[in-house]
Amino acid sequence: MISIDEALDRLLHRASVLAAFLERGPAALEVSAEDAAALAVIDRAELARTARRVREEVLARQHRGGGTLLSMFPRTIAAYPGGIEMLAEAFLESRAFEAHREVPFAGVGCSLEEAFYRFAEAAGIGAAEAREAEFLAAMLRALAVNSRPDFVLPAEVRRAPAGFFAVGVRGEPTLFAALGGRFVTGAITPFLADLLVADGQGEAVARRHGVADEVLAASLEHLAGLGLVAGPTIV
Repeated sequence: MISIDEALDRLLHRASVLAAFLERGPAALEVSAEDAAALAVIDRAELARTARRVREEVLARQHRGGGTLLSMFPRTIAAYPGGIEMLAEAFLESRAFEAHREVPFAGVGCSLEEAFYRFAEAAGIGAAEAREAEFLAAMLRALAVNSRPDFVLPAEVRRAPAGFFAVGVRGEPTLFAALGGRFVTGAITPFLADLLVADGQGEAVARRHGVADEVLAASLEHLAGLGLVAGPTIV
């Protein structure tokens, strides 16, 4: 059983669900009798027009101040073998999109950026390094704009004293961060990449990379000064 908000979310975003509803009515949806009665009187022509507009705009709609999916994932989208309309419909029909929520009160889900990334990952669209870089940049830009997100943080993103960060591990290690309302990115060494996600195991990371204690201490102090870690004592 799903709520009426979840039903509306599916009707607006999934062409297959909408087609079933237009053919069979509320019986096509797993809703309560009360919600089925409410859905039975909906203007189906207007619903179809709205759903078509949602599909057309999902990739091109300005999103949370961070741009559109077209602008956030240019290399990934360019690698898709079909057209934009085919891509949008495939994305909205995907299991990855199911974890996202567009309709208010349909529940908290992942961000649209993460949903698209998971979809592209599952479909193997474009180069893995490009997918990851575009995804992490999109997420940290969004968090620079809004440090209190209304979506579930992806596993790749970590909280920091001054905001959030993620480390790109495909290709050259790269830092993506939202610190004090600013988006920061840049290449980092493999040692710093491991140190940032060490979770209190800085000394073990230093030994693995052959780094002296004084270099470890200086690195932790620098990262703490940037607001990426709590302080040099996390080892």
